[in-house]
Amino acid sequence: MKAKLYGNITRPALIMSGSWDPVLPEHVTLIDRLVQDAHSKSLDAVIVMFDPAPSSFVLRRTRPGSTWITYNDADVNMRIFLRRGVDAVLKISFKEEYLDLGVAELFESITEHVEVTEFWFGARQRFGNGSNGSQATLIKFARENGIRLRRLANQKLEERSYLVRSQLQEGQILSAFDVARVPPIRARPSTGKLNLPWAPGTYAAIPLHDLPHQLILKPRPQIAVELEASKLGAQLTWPDPNMEFLAFVAGPADGLG
Repeated sequence: MKAKLYGNITRPALIMSGSWDPVLPEHVTLIDRLVQDAHSKSLDAVIVMFDPAPSSFVLRRTRPGSTWITYNDADVNMRIFLRRGVDAVLKISFKEEYLDLGVAELFESITEHVEVTEFWFGARQRFGNGSNGSQATLIKFARENGIRLRRLANQKLEERSYLVRSQLQEGQILSAFDVARVPPIRARPSTGKLNLPWAPGTYAAIPLHDLPHQLILKPRPQIAVELEASKLGAQLTWPDPNMEFLAFVAGPADGLG
């Protein structure tokens, strides 16, 4: 698996992996716990992030022609994690064939960059298809390699994540914002054009020069931006090259036209 490390690590690490989209309030709380626990043990806190989400390839296999909706792009989420005190983010550029790999291949990619002392994982999390990606395989692998494990409580966030992405696709930004508690944020594209699988129409957005630490946006001036229909859903011409980010706070389904 192709992986790249962002950040600075100098010690063995406490690791947690996932797709992290959307980043819900429960995720922020969990990341804060990870940082606090890691640093109390003189470990670095490292997030492993899969991009694109493995579930997007599962969707392609099970429902050909369907579109996977991304709430925030990976670079925005990575910046969120680093601002929360995470020492580094290891971004794995995921490919469909990785679905058929397992625990050993995942840890081979991780340990090329990080010395893993402890690994946190979700109550229902898998690490590939078949038995090689099961939690039983993870437990056996960890025992053989001296890695401490912590299985996290099942927070049942999948349904809310699906709801938020569905609302986003339909241009229901206010509803998605209400569930996620943070707006969808996009970074300035290098081409000046941003393709989004959203409904075309008028959106309200807050220009940002940096990401707010708490991700709860206080009242700020908004601008109207137009997403034109395109083959990929909708396309936005970036309104100002001096704007680093746009936080979308309302959409055409919210009565903006």
